[in-house]
Amino acid sequence: MNARKLILWIAGILLSLPVLLVVLALAAGPTPLRTIVRTLPLGWFYFLQRNVREVTVNVNLIVTGVLCSLFLILVGHLLLKAMFRQLSGQNWDGQTSCFWHFRWTIFFYLGLWLLFAICIATSGLDRQITWWYEDKEPWFEQRTGSGLEMSLADFEIDQLISDTDGDLAALESSLHTQANFYRRGLIPEDYDILLFGDKSNKVTCYVIVPRKQPTGGRGTCLIVHCGEQRSRTYKPLSELREAVTGLDSEYPRPQ
Repeated sequence: MNARKLILWIAGILLSLPVLLVVLALAAGPTPLRTIVRTLPLGWFYFLQRNVREVTVNVNLIVTGVLCSLFLILVGHLLLKAMFRQLSGQNWDGQTSCFWHFRWTIFFYLGLWLLFAICIATSGLDRQITWWYEDKEPWFEQRTGSGLEMSLADFEIDQLISDTDGDLAALESSLHTQANFYRRGLIPEDYDILLFGDKSNKVTCYVIVPRKQPTGGRGTCLIVHCGEQRSRTYKPLSELREAVTGLDSEYPRPQ
């Protein structure tokens, strides 16, 4: 191994150590590793997916911007052309040696926009770092109202029902005492679980309601009917009261 490869290996190891420390810290934290892997690398994609649909296009503003840009490019080209010939000490005889090319004006205009973007990005980065330093809240807050998260909670509850043989009291106790390694916490920490049973005190139905409701009233809850023909139904939170009323009349609630 020559000296160049050795230096590259050492540099790679030194650069990978901070990344490894961050990964280990995140893996040992309370946030599930699968959530970090799913959201951290493509967080910008999920952000755009949620917000692009709400972006409105102002055609008049776009046309005005294009016309103003063309005007600035044309006027700037004439000014730069005159300044270049004046500074070069040449006459207006059309010599190619002192001719200001139009593409130079385009590059100069794009360079101004690049400098503007760098200034905005630097200012935003400074404000973001300052906010991270002063803010004491957690950087990451797991959303519990998604279909995937509620499906995982449903899977865990179904496993507890199997372990407790469907007994309402035993299931209620297990939900508040048995932490699941996959979730790294108790289910009631993230969800309100409404249990319904039959006359023999066996679980017949339950409702999973996220504790952290999304803004805009667009959240959902999950209604699961147990038994041989197990069914799962997602309903908007706006219909939760009506659904619980119907289940109360069909099944007795545990006291």
